[in-house]
Amino acid sequence: MAFWSGIFLCSLLMFSCAKPEMEMQSKVQFRFPLSQNSSPLKYKKQNSKGIRLPNFSSLNEIDCYAVSVSWGGAGKCLDTSGTQIISSVNNIHGSVPDGGILEFEVDSGPGRKFSIIGFTTTLNYCPDFSALTLTEQSAISDPKLVGETIADIEGAIVEVVVDISMSGAKDFSKCMGIPFAWQETNQAVWGTSKWSSASWGP
Repeated sequence: MAFWSGIFLCSLLMFSCAKPEMEMQSKVQFRFPLSQNSSPLKYKKQNSKGIRLPNFSSLNEIDCYAVSVSWGGAGKCLDTSGTQIISSVNNIHGSVPDGGILEFEVDSGPGRKFSIIGFTTTLNYCPDFSALTLTEQSAISDPKLVGETIADIEGAIVEVVVDISMSGAKDFSKCMGIPFAWQETNQAVWGTSKWSSASWGP
C-alpha cells in the first residue's frame, strides 16, 4: 500500500548586503498521510525490566515523519550492515505527527534528494529528529526510510511526488555527521545492540 505526498515549491528570493549576487531558495511543503492506528502509547509494553518498542510493519502504524534533504552535505545514515542508505545530507527537518504538514526552505538547484523517514514513539510529541536526546532515542522504534526521490529545484512553482511505501523500506542503524546532533553515547543506535534479549527479555 503506497501513499504520496505532494510538495509544492514556491521560489523565495533572498538578498544579502554582503553579496552582490542573488540567492534563491524554494519553500517546500509535505503533507503526510494520517495513520489509522496511530496513538502515542500504542507501542508501550511494560515488563519488569522496562519498556520497549517493537518494529513496525505498516504505514498505518507510523506516528512521526521527518525529511532529509541531500545534495553534497556531510550527514549520513547507515543500515544494520553498515551500508549507507542516506548520504550527503545537508538538512534534516521534523519530525511531525502523521497527518501533519512539514514546511521548510531548500536552496534551489539540481539533484536535491528528499528522503522520508517514519517511526513510532511512546512520547506524546514528535521529537526533533536532528537533535534527539538519549531519552527520545529510547522512546522511538527503529526509524525507516519509507520514500525517496530526486528533484531539480529551480525556482518557480514545482510539484514533486514522493511515493511512501513499506515495500523496500530500510531500517536505520545509526546516523552521523552534520546536521545530525543527537545526544551521544557513541551515536544513536537501533537494533540488536539497543534492545538485546539479555537486557529486555519477553
